[in-house]
Amino acid sequence: MIVQPDIVIIQTLTDGFAGLRQDPTPIQDIFASHLQNEISDIQNYFSNTATPIRHGWAKTANEIGTGAVFVSIANSQETETRQFLGSEAPNETPGLNKNDEYLGTFFTTTLRVSCKAPNANKALYIATIAKWILIGNRVTLENQNGLMQQVISLSDLIPQKIYEPDYVFSRDISYQCLHLDIVDVTVATGVVKSISVAPNQTVDSTEVFSIT
Repeated sequence: MIVQPDIVIIQTLTDGFAGLRQDPTPIQDIFASHLQNEISDIQNYFSNTATPIRHGWAKTANEIGTGAVFVSIANSQETETRQFLGSEAPNETPGLNKNDEYLGTFFTTTLRVSCKAPNANKALYIATIAKWILIGNRVTLENQNGLMQQVISLSDLIPQKIYEPDYVFSRDISYQCLHLDIVDVTVATGVVKSISVAPNQTVDSTEVFSIT
């Protein structure tokens, strides 16, 4: 099983923003430090406006619309490898074939959750709600999706010059987690061995390859 934290977080944020659109009452608590008339405006906006959660990044201001969230992998690095010794899979991991050999390896992945809007306040509101959703679902993300040691940090609110002459503001959430990827070595090596290579195949070193 290869864990895909970006896909997991996209689905979590999609469900969270959709849920707030159906029932915006939690916004009262999320923005409790704001003035009541501002809270009412925020509730009205998010109950009537969908916030798209997209994979990757926005190439143009049109993709941002009135406000959107873009999720991408900033970095994913292997931190520790653990070999499951012998032909028997570990008993604590359900769903594995007991007759196969497995290799487990830990990755630390950092996601960039970019909250963008043409209005600075909207970018702040979207980032605050995204942070609330991620913190509120921390236990579920660990127990059901295997995202461990979650650490969240926020950037400053930054105007994005790349979209000029359009005005776009962005606040990024850095979401770091540790996850375990498990590979069935028996199956993986079998797939590679199934690819046959023609015997005595050679490459002409004098041939020039070009891309047209």
